[in-house]
Amino acid sequence: MLSIVLLMLAGTLVGSEICIALFVHPTLYKLPDECHLRAVKPIASLLGRVMPFWYFAVFALGIAECYFSRGTGAMIRYLLYAFTGLIGFSVVFSLLGPVPINNRISNLDPSHPPENWRELRQRWDRLSLIRVAILLIALFLLVSGEVIGHR
Repeated sequence: MLSIVLLMLAGTLVGSEICIALFVHPTLYKLPDECHLRAVKPIASLLGRVMPFWYFAVFALGIAECYFSRGTGAMIRYLLYAFTGLIGFSVVFSLLGPVPINNRISNLDPSHPPENWRELRQRWDRLSLIRVAILLIALFLLVSGEVIGHR
């Protein structure tokens, strides 16, 4: 049961991050600047409140899955350890990169943004793509471990 919940939470987390990086943000760039900023402000604020809990839940469940996998084969354990390590790394990476930028963006005044607001957004987008890559690799490792474990 734990592995099912972990797969669902990790899969939806990765899917959410992919959606934001590949669909939401590119669409926002098509809006006029003030509209872009007015739209991104509540999105950044909402995600800034929700995502920490989602990431923490996936990381905590990954740790639990590692603990309960002690009686399984070495390959499965290593895949789960690698998954959990990458999720932990993505949390640290997020706290050092995208999160501070997200916090600045969520506090911008859309009618009087700083001159470098677009640079901030583009930097966030680049960091977000790196995070998405890390999360995709982590999800691949998790799914691989679960598939091997159920053979």
